[in-house]
Amino acid sequence: MNAPLWVHDLAAAFWCQAGVVEPFPRQLRGAIRRAFPVNIVDLGDLSVARIQHWLAVRGIGAPLNLPDRPLYGCMIAHDDGGLFFIETHDSAEQKRFTLAHELAHFLRDYWQPRRQAVGVLGHGVQEVFDGKRLPSTEEVFHAQLRRVPLGVHTHLMQRPRPGQVSPRVGHAEQEADRLACELLAPAQHILAGRPELSPEQRARVRHQLVTDYGLPAEVAATYLEQLAPSPRQGEPWLAALRQICNEPSNSTRRPGTGEWRD
Repeated sequence: MNAPLWVHDLAAAFWCQAGVVEPFPRQLRGAIRRAFPVNIVDLGDLSVARIQHWLAVRGIGAPLNLPDRPLYGCMIAHDDGGLFFIETHDSAEQKRFTLAHELAHFLRDYWQPRRQAVGVLGHGVQEVFDGKRLPSTEEVFHAQLRRVPLGVHTHLMQRPRPGQVSPRVGHAEQEADRLACELLAPAQHILAGRPELSPEQRARVRHQLVTDYGLPAEVAATYLEQLAPSPRQGEPWLAALRQICNEPSNSTRRPGTGEWRD
């Protein structure tokens, strides 16, 4: 399958904003800085507490107010830009995907809603997104009429319990993963117009996703399954029926057994 339309369009919009399309394997850092006023911060032993301390030392008023836990990455957005935090001790492949994942959150959950609202309501509505004022009655009316999201961006790091996510957060994480993969390894490049892949082709593509596109092995396997799902094995009764249909017409089966007699 090709990428969903929103994934394709948002990835294309990012590369247009950056003014350059990187070769593979993509590093993204330079393109991100060209596209948006974003700082990428590499921290070891990345966690909620480490980010809170980093922000406090620099006098940045963005408290997370969350229980501490280790993180692969984190995105804090404001005024069309922000901060991307990346765990520096991870492998190069994992850091690449983490950066793409945080960029995907920025594009899908922050930049795109702002851009849609500005297109409908004008640049003044950015003050609403930045928490500088409440939306006017007219802005709320037109936003609802045009189904445009309106309001301050809320982060997606809340967890009801350790290891659990709400359906909303889980959906957002899946979308970020999908867009991250498209940014690093576009579906059209991977499938090249092939509707199906043989087992040999699947193994080759999975290897290329790691070696040529720089995806972590586990991410590559999941992404390939999304692009070209493995053929599902039929139910046992269906396999048996196919076997019966494929047997020569002069064969019979003994009732109650799996034995055949010519």
